[in-house]
Amino acid sequence: MLLTIITASALAGVLSPGVSSQTIDHVIHISVDGLRPDAVTALGPVHCPNFHRLMIEGAFTLNARTDCDYTNTLPNHTCQITGRNVLGPDSHGVSFNSDTSATIEEIHGSYVAGIFDVAHDNGLITALYSGKDKFALFDRSWNAVNGAPDITGEDNGRDKIDHYMYLWNTSELVDSFLSILDSNSPGFFFLHLRDPDTDGHAYGWKSPEYLDSIKRMDAVIGLLLETAETDPSLSGSTALIVTADHGGTGTDHSDETDPFNYTIQFHTWGPGIPAGADIYLLNTGSRIDPAADQLPCDAAVPPVRNGEAANLAASFLGLGPVPGSTIGEAHDLAVTVPGQLPSISITSPVEGSEYGPDETVIIEAAASSADGIAKVEFFMDQVKIGEDTASPWSFSIDRLPLGDRILTARAVDGTGYASTDRIAVLVNTLTGDESSGGRWDSRTVISPNPVTGSSRIFFSIDAPGPVRLQIYDVLGRQVHSLQMGMQEKGYFGIPLQLTALGPGVYFYSLTRPGEALTGKFILVR
Repeated sequence: MLLTIITASALAGVLSPGVSSQTIDHVIHISVDGLRPDAVTALGPVHCPNFHRLMIEGAFTLNARTDCDYTNTLPNHTCQITGRNVLGPDSHGVSFNSDTSATIEEIHGSYVAGIFDVAHDNGLITALYSGKDKFALFDRSWNAVNGAPDITGEDNGRDKIDHYMYLWNTSELVDSFLSILDSNSPGFFFLHLRDPDTDGHAYGWKSPEYLDSIKRMDAVIGLLLETAETDPSLSGSTALIVTADHGGTGTDHSDETDPFNYTIQFHTWGPGIPAGADIYLLNTGSRIDPAADQLPCDAAVPPVRNGEAANLAASFLGLGPVPGSTIGEAHDLAVTVPGQLPSISITSPVEGSEYGPDETVIIEAAASSADGIAKVEFFMDQVKIGEDTASPWSFSIDRLPLGDRILTARAVDGTGYASTDRIAVLVNTLTGDESSGGRWDSRTVISPNPVTGSSRIFFSIDAPGPVRLQIYDVLGRQVHSLQMGMQEKGYFGIPLQLTALGPGVYFYSLTRPGEALTGKFILVR
């Protein structure tokens, strides 16, 4: 379990809901269809490094809720976009789960606004990219004919969604979504990822196929995080909201009384958001952790629901609430800090440093805060490895595993707020003697890494059996496969022919008798 950084007593009277002191002009809202939080924790940081990165670097809960009456796709996505429940006098009314060719206005009886209205009418770019064709409901409900007139400032027209796309192929969908993020135009961008739901229905929630789909979605999250950090038009001004419409059990999710169906996760990441914070502890007066229960929609103190996303996005962008919304309409879901978070910087080693397998790595960090620094925590590959409670802040590691390693330092100040810095280092000094000595007897490594020309994959097997190598791109597409046949017990260094691959980041899975080993490499041309 991750350590919760912020305590309720430390936050009393300190954290106020609303807008961060740092400007956010891009919001990326990602809904992972059918994602169960316990599947992410079961896979762990090794297989879901980016979901765990969101937990280390952002504010989150793994115990959020769907709508109180429905655990289906269309009803809950309409909640996420409109900030309304499914049923009731102020609801959105979308209780069905297939496209009926109607509009939300026709279903509800009067116009229902969404976050697209608020962003578009204030001159921002809006986009909805979906992996299911039923999301045409939203494009139709807010198009140039059915969208409400823009009465906010300059008339931007009635079509509230500037970019709408449906693609069943998730890789192509993500590629297209990334292309619109390259513009300098601020806005609200919604991405729906269907794969876990599709594989859950086909093979069962928690099946190997379902878990593999979550690994692929984790890679997409990582790609979006990288884009938000490295694109000059997005860096330092982009917030992510990551949630789900429902979970699932067996091959279904329609039973709204089943905790596996109504329990979801809710992540926020970006400027001014305290690292490692439990959203419930940030909101002790306005939200309640429901334990294993599904609270009614009219609960005096509600849980965090996926329907919070619409007004949270509006709040991030400095805009007013979604008209007619009833979930988070007061902009009272606190996930940002009104002042400054502590500053933290890893001063040694530097980004891209290389080490041999026997070297000791000393991580040194500089941290400061007006409230003082209580401690600095250190992580490797999203797993906490230690902490320091006194300056100068440092931690040493002996014998890092071979390969690319992500080192993170998280500074926690005297009030409980935290922020992070991270770097990548490479443990990749292999010689022929080392490879024959079995120094990586429980691992596999591609060397040299980054790959610029010829390369080998080094591995060991403890018993005779078949060996297979599969290589995937960052979107989870298999791009190379090598059947190595039956191998005897021993240590191996097999040449790799990667001339057909373009430059970029790749992931590999080496299947050997008894297990599959995974890793990452960078190909440079």
